[in-house]
Amino acid sequence: MPTSSSALTLTAYAGDGAVLLGFSLDSSELKTHDLVGFSIQCTPPAGKPFFLDNRLNFANPVTSSTTAVQTPWTSSENAPFQKFHWVHFPANVLPGNFHYEVTARYCQGSNMVDGPKATVAVQLAPQAGSNFELGLTRAYISSQAYAAKFGNKPIRPLPKSLDYNTQPFQPQYEWLGFHARKMIFDLLDECLADPSITVDLFAYDLDEPDIVDKLEALGTRLRAVLDNAPLHVGTAL
Repeated sequence: MPTSSSALTLTAYAGDGAVLLGFSLDSSELKTHDLVGFSIQCTPPAGKPFFLDNRLNFANPVTSSTTAVQTPWTSSENAPFQKFHWVHFPANVLPGNFHYEVTARYCQGSNMVDGPKATVAVQLAPQAGSNFELGLTRAYISSQAYAAKFGNKPIRPLPKSLDYNTQPFQPQYEWLGFHARKMIFDLLDECLADPSITVDLFAYDLDEPDIVDKLEALGTRLRAVLDNAPLHVGTAL
């Protein structure tokens, strides 16, 4: 739901453990002249407020040869986002309202000053009691986020196999798979616990050992259709 405060309109679009924030300013010269961006402050459920970080700032120039290491995270209080939208992926998705306050920032001489601001509250955790549950993965292994969090560590030992201990890799799997991964395991556990349930599976690139173990445990209650791409046939399965 959009909320407005003077000349700034803020809208939040809730996703699966994430939120797209969109903001719009009055188009008058008074509200757009000397605009340098938007600061975003988040207050999580039962948590303290903090400003979202930006990879771009006014102190470190960015060129085609600039690396991620050369663009340190800077609070958007001091390095406003120079966009009219931003996606936030909270580190911990908890039940309750996430409160966001967006402030337009302006250049006044060599200083930045606050302009119009607006707030919005949104829930990002799955709602209990619904007949529909949406589950998405969270991120890509080929991303700056993965490099920053896990140092580009591998997600499996080599050579590729279905016979290895997944425990050392669980933090990466949980972070990358996020809600979609949890839903898959919850569904398989529910099916295993009820002998009357049969499972039809259509899979592509099936190489997650813990999922395969649960599928094998279903025995004759499983009917599986797997792709026969040369990349997969004869490698692990």
